[in-house]
Amino acid sequence: MTPRTVPQPVPAVPLWDILGVSNSSIACFFGKSESDQALASWLCYALNASSIYNYARTPEEKKLMKTAFEKAVRMIGQAALNYDEEFFARWTRGRKELKAIDPRVRLTPEISLLAAYNFCTASGCKTSQTEVIQTAIDFLAIARINGLPNRIPRPSQKPTRAQIDAEIERGGLKTIGWRAYIKKLGVTFPDRGKRGRPTGWRKR
Repeated sequence: MTPRTVPQPVPAVPLWDILGVSNSSIACFFGKSESDQALASWLCYALNASSIYNYARTPEEKKLMKTAFEKAVRMIGQAALNYDEEFFARWTRGRKELKAIDPRVRLTPEISLLAAYNFCTASGCKTSQTEVIQTAIDFLAIARINGLPNRIPRPSQKPTRAQIDAEIERGGLKTIGWRAYIKKLGVTFPDRGKRGRPTGWRKR
């Protein structure tokens, strides 16, 4: 007799898995070009490239990883030889910036908004600012209820609506300046139809 397989619970989805790779996400979590945060992000990737080298999907990807690792080692070595304090100061500042908005352990409006935006626009779906804000509020409430690391549970594992609403009320999550954060992140939405008479309309 074949033993029956007991279904295992589907794990929760880490919040950072749905942040996407939009320009807003890249600028927020990896830093703008030439910034300290961007330098620290690249060094983190490059120095860890050797540990994930065997997981590269193509020879080109392996070549990029190898090149990045060697370049990072040269940069650090050169900075050390030249007593380049500013290089290490920039790296330190960038690391602090990365840590301050780490999507695994930080509960910030930016993280919730970007995750909500990518969730609401998955598979090319259109969304609205109101829908994204409401979703972001729910994501933030659920993450606060579940604790770290930030994650969104499957529907069967999700807190009840009453629990979510209670956390929203307790944390004052609706009073956060969500629209200001949307403007800061540069997130855009489809143009709405203009009010009033259509162009070319005239009274007969």
